[in-house]
Amino acid sequence: MKPWKIVAIVALAGTAFVGAIIWFVFSATAGVAEAGTAFLRTLATDGPHAAYISASPAFQTRTNEASLVGDVMRLHLDDFASASWSSRSMSGSTGTLSGTVTLKSGTALPVEMTLVKDGDVWKVTGMTVPGGLSGGGGGNGMKN
Repeated sequence: MKPWKIVAIVALAGTAFVGAIIWFVFSATAGVAEAGTAFLRTLATDGPHAAYISASPAFQTRTNEASLVGDVMRLHLDDFASASWSSRSMSGSTGTLSGTVTLKSGTALPVEMTLVKDGDVWKVTGMTVPGGLSGGGGGNGMKN
């Protein structure tokens, strides 16, 4: 076999391998990303009370509902349009997300979220909007 064919086969195999790893990571963390997006969508469509109830018990212990309502209104999270997660990871029953939330006005907010798996369901245990809302990340709930 000619050397250029061997190089082409190795390059193709390497590309396929890297693609498979990327696919695996995104597949493995899909539930975390979907749950984070669903929480934000619930804030916008069903209100902070429904999102609060859907969050983990740890979130509810660290965050009172009135604070959540105030934060949602101040940051206009009730105008949620979409989320794009640039980083997502899992370790056991804990998942983390980092990305951008886009509001209907076009405003983009950086967001970090921590979730825990409760049975078969991922639940938000903390959320941080740098420069705006802080709390959450490892488990402080949502607070200013």
